Amino acid sequence: MNDNKVKKKSNKLINETSPYLLQHAYNPVDWYSWSDEAFEEAKKKDKPILLSIGYSACHWCHVMEKESFENEQIAELMNKYFVNIKVDREERPDIDNIYMNFVQLTTGSGGWPLTVFLLPDKKPFYGGTYFPPDDKYGRAGFPRILNAVHNTYQNKREEILQGMDSILESLKSYQQIKSDEGVMSDDAYKNTFQNLKKSYDSLHGGFGSAPKFPSSMVLTFLLDYHYYYKDTSAIEIVENTVRKMSNGGLYDHIGGGFHRYSTDAKWLIPHFEKMLYDNALLVELLSKLFMVTGNNFYRTKVEETLEFILREMQGDSGGFYSTQDADSEGEEGKYYVWEKQELDKIHDREDSEIFCNYYNVTEGGNFEGKNILHVGIDLKNYSISIQKDCEEVRKIIERCKSKLFDERNKRIKPLTDDKVLTDWNGLMITAFCFGFRISGDIKYLDSAKKSAEFILNNMMINGQLLHSHRDGRSKIDGFLEDYTNFSLGLVDLYEITSESKYLNNALTLSENILKKFYNPDDKYFYQTEDNSAELILRTKDFYDNSVPSGNSSAAILFYKLGKIFEKKNYLKISSELINLFSENSKKYPLAHGRLLSASMMQYQSPKEIIVFEGEDKIEFNNMKKLILENYDQNTILIYSDGLLAENLTHLKDKKRIENSTTIYICENFTCKAPISTFEDLQKVLLPAQN
Repeated sequence: MNDNKVKKKSNKLINETSPYLLQHAYNPVDWYSWSDEAFEEAKKKDKPILLSIGYSACHWCHVMEKESFENEQIAELMNKYFVNIKVDREERPDIDNIYMNFVQLTTGSGGWPLTVFLLPDKKPFYGGTYFPPDDKYGRAGFPRILNAVHNTYQNKREEILQGMDSILESLKSYQQIKSDEGVMSDDAYKNTFQNLKKSYDSLHGGFGSAPKFPSSMVLTFLLDYHYYYKDTSAIEIVENTVRKMSNGGLYDHIGGGFHRYSTDAKWLIPHFEKMLYDNALLVELLSKLFMVTGNNFYRTKVEETLEFILREMQGDSGGFYSTQDADSEGEEGKYYVWEKQELDKIHDREDSEIFCNYYNVTEGGNFEGKNILHVGIDLKNYSISIQKDCEEVRKIIERCKSKLFDERNKRIKPLTDDKVLTDWNGLMITAFCFGFRISGDIKYLDSAKKSAEFILNNMMINGQLLHSHRDGRSKIDGFLEDYTNFSLGLVDLYEITSESKYLNNALTLSENILKKFYNPDDKYFYQTEDNSAELILRTKDFYDNSVPSGNSSAAILFYKLGKIFEKKNYLKISSELINLFSENSKKYPLAHGRLLSASMMQYQSPKEIIVFEGEDKIEFNNMKKLILENYDQNTILIYSDGLLAENLTHLKDKKRIENSTTIYICENFTCKAPISTFEDLQKVLLPAQN
């Protein structure tokens, strides 16, 4: 082919709904989606598979597309020697799980774009991540890789086949959990905390060195640890880390919301993509931190982040979108960075000076000649340093931020991946529930309900969930994470609204979780249903990485539902699951943050707050609000009205007092005297203030 401009022809990805796959629909590569058609073609033509996995917000995925997949010569090699399959990892985490494990096992590292070569029967034999178009960065160029793999497949296939059994055994063992069951204890939790402290960066916050990720689930565990053991050093780690992240470049100071991760140890230079799950988990953490400390800094970050989600990441139908790109106009971060001259033109001279000094804006910049806004001093001390009233400085900064928000909106925005994923929506439903709990703003509750109703009406059929929705099409059978995270979101909605329909849907989903995913012999859950015909392995996910593993979420879900519905088998499943992972969670706490919180929730004395709603709605709502505003991870909130027909033991011999809202607080199978006034509830829940 020559370089003359010709009308682009679409490939088979044109019929997909994933924005990431559609981005590749006009590549000269003959892309297939993951489908029987692709594998049948590979068998018929005796060609290996070139599997490329990425996602729409991935910067290096865009780089490889531009350099290689849009290159006519490279595409010609790909089409000649391979059947090419493109996968959106957000749509198919099960596929990504298998082949990422393979690349990590064989190369020692992983990442996206993920590039894996398979036999026509889906078994992998070679892989890597990003490959440049020419030999550089110490990496072989992609054409060299393509030719080498083709030659190996043609001339040394027996060697590939001979090693295949060991590869499959390694992949199976990679997904195994050692059956060294144990139980947790006070000493175990304290030792785990000491292990976490070893990797804590006391100067900049966070864990380890660059790159740094938010680690929101580990920080939530430390908050729980502080709550139970009153260890101030634990909450100091949480507060220092959250403040450094929130003041650094990881946070979008103009539009709200957190970027994916920091490329440096100081939280200054992020990878600029914004992921729904990061923001959901961080909102939950920040909300809980506000509940514990009362510090309005955390509530402000919650509200700014949720405003960003409402403005840019929730569709009219109610579903939350998945991601926003790191790039705009072909440059990473272009939408978010500023030149000092630009700011001086937008603001009055004095305003600009105050704003630029506060956000560390300089002529030379801190990112490719431009500036990522970040704060190095709190507002009060900054005001003192420039001899101005703190409230006056706050108003100046807010005025400047408002102008920059309007100015930034004139730029070309990063693309938004507007597919709706059930599991990530579940996390964001929980986040908006917490936003409502600390602010009382009804729009946050309405947003959570809209998302839940969208999924119940469009992505759930007879208790069976689908994973992804876009353009009016719901598809892909739900994964364990879809069922557990969405169910937990429904339980959170139930606690706020007292509407039993949310709780009953969570119970229905939990029953299907047991049917579809549970392994009663080994006492854990698979990530997928038994679909061995489609995948070479049935996937399992045991680690809390960027999102909670389905197993850790299941541990919390079955514990809560077991308590509410008095299901002993649910409590047993949850307990056995936590015991199965107890040794691993002690040794590798950074990979088990959510599971450690689940474990601690069970270890501490459970507390049920049972509410009988009275005739006075205002009194009922005030008492409920008081309960919701106070953080206690181990509290299960139960509204009696929707459960009276269940003949539950914990509702027997309990009743309303004179038609007033009546609350029973029960712990260790013993209930305190019933409470029927707001003042008495305050005395019990807030004893230090009385």
